[in-house]
Amino acid sequence: MDFNTGLSIVAASITIIVIAVSIYRGPRSFVQGIFVTGMTLLALEAALTGFAYHTEALSEFLFWQRQLYIISSVVPAVWLMFAISFSRTNYLEQISRWKWVLMLAAAAPLSLILLFNQDFISLVLAPHDSQTLFIRIGWSGYLWYVLSVIISIAVLMNLERTFRHSTGHIRWQTKFMFLGIGGIFAIRLFTDSQVVLVFLIFITVIVLAAFLLSDRLRTKRKRFISRHFKRPQYDYQKIWGDFTQRTASVTKTDELCGIIVKMVSDTLQILSVSIWLVDEKQEQLSFGGSTVFTAAQFEEMDYFRQGGLKLIRAMSSQNTPVDLKGREDDWVSDLAHTYPLETKESQIRYCVPLNAAGQLIGIMTLSEKVFYESLTFEESELIKTISDQAAASLLSLRLSERLRQTKELEAFQTMSAFFMHDLKNLASKLSLVTQNLPQYMDNPDFQADALK
Repeated sequence: MDFNTGLSIVAASITIIVIAVSIYRGPRSFVQGIFVTGMTLLALEAALTGFAYHTEALSEFLFWQRQLYIISSVVPAVWLMFAISFSRTNYLEQISRWKWVLMLAAAAPLSLILLFNQDFISLVLAPHDSQTLFIRIGWSGYLWYVLSVIISIAVLMNLERTFRHSTGHIRWQTKFMFLGIGGIFAIRLFTDSQVVLVFLIFITVIVLAAFLLSDRLRTKRKRFISRHFKRPQYDYQKIWGDFTQRTASVTKTDELCGIIVKMVSDTLQILSVSIWLVDEKQEQLSFGGSTVFTAAQFEEMDYFRQGGLKLIRAMSSQNTPVDLKGREDDWVSDLAHTYPLETKESQIRYCVPLNAAGQLIGIMTLSEKVFYESLTFEESELIKTISDQAAASLLSLRLSERLRQTKELEAFQTMSAFFMHDLKNLASKLSLVTQNLPQYMDNPDFQADALK
């Protein structure tokens, strides 16, 4: 008897002992039945592995190996059911929720080994001067191992979730159970993944190439590195403190816009910064504030004065600063012809949406920096942070203005009600006077009361 055969027999024997102890000491329950079934299948796996190692003929080895694959096809599904139901009071509900996954986890591997047995192993090499067998799996065998890896991962995920949510004495009681089953499936995951390792490396290379070539992912990667690993270019604490101090007592929209554009201009060294407010119907732009334009100059800009509906629609779907350089959209070309020649230095390079509560409050436009440099990721993040806070402040002022108008209208309605009540009383009094006037016109007391 060689070492592998003996080790398999020892593993099967220990598993049988664990099954016996579990049946003798454990309470009779559905979860215990699943555990006993899973351990029985593991014992059969160990025994069949020992039989396969103990054979000398190739045909016998392939026979026992096929039986081993059949048993191994069911093992992950049974332990997945155990991982879903173990230490959970609502295990029947969990099993009902996972029933289709459990059925697929059991049926798919069995179908591959039973229905496509001829394609499971494509080549077996048995050199005469060696005791090592070289087995090449076919397409069905390859899919079998892929499914085994996926189901093993699902088992480990559910075990981890159950252990993470357990506390106190329950965690202390079940930790060795989790360690044992988790160790078994961690080893299965490692050994099964070796079979599909070449394909996984190929998939990893493809995913990595897609990651490196994707503009969005590259942008997110650079933003992550800039945010967490690069030394900050700006003193965010000072900038945020200044912003809060300047805007804390502002009650007018134009004053707030003026403070924001001046702060952005001074912080980022951008000469032209403007804010254009969007009306509640999302159809027209109005002048908020600017470091280069006045309200009178705004009236001369047909693009903004006539609404800039294309710009509003384009920025409604944006969440980050938009660089207009190199873009060929219609609204970008219209924007380029908005400025007169004497303000060429103030042409827009970036558009920043001011979003708050899911709606576009306004648009901040920025020109080139002083040395015509593009905005870095850190500067884009800073502008986005300022724009989000500015949008929230503008929305708050807009709601405050609407509340003030509502209160004024309510006060007007109250005064109108009092006024109408007085008019009604006066009309009633005049009606009585006119009715009694022919009869008491010469009476001095009547004349005195009528004149009051």
